[in-house]
Amino acid sequence: KYGQLKHHCAHEVWDEICKSAWKTGDPGLWFIDRVNSGKGNAVPSIGPIESCNPCGEQELPPNGVCTLGSINLGNFYIGCDHHSSCIDMIDWKRLASVVHTTVRFLDNTIDVNHYPIEAIDRVAKGERRIGLGVMGWHDLLIQMEVKYDSEAAIDWAGKVMRFIQDEADKASRGLAEERGEFPFFEDSIYKDCCPS
Repeated sequence: KYGQLKHHCAHEVWDEICKSAWKTGDPGLWFIDRVNSGKGNAVPSIGPIESCNPCGEQELPPNGVCTLGSINLGNFYIGCDHHSSCIDMIDWKRLASVVHTTVRFLDNTIDVNHYPIEAIDRVAKGERRIGLGVMGWHDLLIQMEVKYDSEAAIDWAGKVMRFIQDEADKASRGLAEERGEFPFFEDSIYKDCCPS
């Protein structure tokens, strides 16, 4: 199809991308130049990001891998009496604990995994790349009586994911204090932002 599209206007190309995404059920659109200029390439000295994993969650450098895990948000609803702000509908303390445990588990997985070739083993253990995602978002919203396509759902998504990101960062820093920085840290984009 590229040959057919190269003489069309940008909006026609965009329409074709949207139609294809709708037809295949894959809404992902990945701009490799943006990935390589941002935080997606944590250790640029390994090489540029060349691809992503099959589901598009994680950008990968040559020989890169990423250990992925998900937390089921539907399991963290604790209710609301509708007489308060209901911010405590989510068990934040338990969620924080699970995030910390999951980050440790994913990091441990890097060491016990068997990699098919030495180059992959070296990059995996050098970068120590993990990805922590979520599932059960709609289940949580149903329990909270929040419409999926509402502004409230967007607000909750921001609160929940900011919380998970902050806790995952704390867990990662804790692992660095306990085990030392990841081997490629000095070549990483994080070397100047994070105290040793």
